[in-house]
Amino acid sequence: MISPQHTDAEKQFVYRSSNEPGDRLLRRLLAEVPAVLNEGACLVTLANWEFVWGSEDGEQALASLVPEAGDTCSAWLIERGRQTPLEYASLWLRDGGLREHETRYHTRLSEWIADLTSRNVSRVCFGYVMLRKVASGERAFVHAERVAGQLGGETHFGSAWSAAFAEHAAATQLSDDALLDKHYSLCDGVEEVRTLVPGTEEITSISFVLRDGIERFESVDTFTSAMLGACDGDLTLGEIAGALAELLDVATDDARLEAARVARDFIARGLLEDSAPQHQLELT
Repeated sequence: MISPQHTDAEKQFVYRSSNEPGDRLLRRLLAEVPAVLNEGACLVTLANWEFVWGSEDGEQALASLVPEAGDTCSAWLIERGRQTPLEYASLWLRDGGLREHETRYHTRLSEWIADLTSRNVSRVCFGYVMLRKVASGERAFVHAERVAGQLGGETHFGSAWSAAFAEHAAATQLSDDALLDKHYSLCDGVEEVRTLVPGTEEITSISFVLRDGIERFESVDTFTSAMLGACDGDLTLGEIAGALAELLDVATDDARLEAARVARDFIARGLLEDSAPQHQLELT
């Protein structure tokens, strides 16, 4: 948690305050932990981090949080929400037992907002970070996203995330040509949802939806819909791309390039998986 520094122990929320400025403790943890991880070992942590007005977002923000991301470690950040300084301070003051009718609440609220605004913090983000130390010669990836949907269900969030992380890591090691030589299938539970104009067969949108593990709702174009619909493990991605090139009257090279891009995107979102035996990511 990000909270003002205090020398007075009575003003500290001991069970959750680092008494370090801003998100420095998180940044120090994520900067130092790669040095003590064994190859293949992971760190998974909850995280609150500051977004400073005018700074970078997305993967650039993750790179600033994890200096080793994309080098010695693969890193995946899931942002679950963001709050203004007022919303963030109010939430944690109430969680600490203070209420709006108390004078101490307003004193602490003013201190908290002043602390955040002193660093030009426009919002506080919160979510999860997973790091994995890569082996020598292994390519690392950096992935950051906002996930607003449900986490968990019949498949635990941690299990779904670990499986998607492993698939993403495996695909990162492959060139586009090697990726297109492989067989992929939609993950269990993925649904294709088509929206029609009432009373007609006119399709207005196509989406691929996963309601379990990490909930996804991805709107797609005609090429992506056709490609994913053909991913049942029988044909390689390259064979599917070749068939779509002929069907849609586009250049084969363009279709292969787009198929590789779509595959990497949907692998990263946990919707597409290698039809070969599953990769196992052990959290050690």
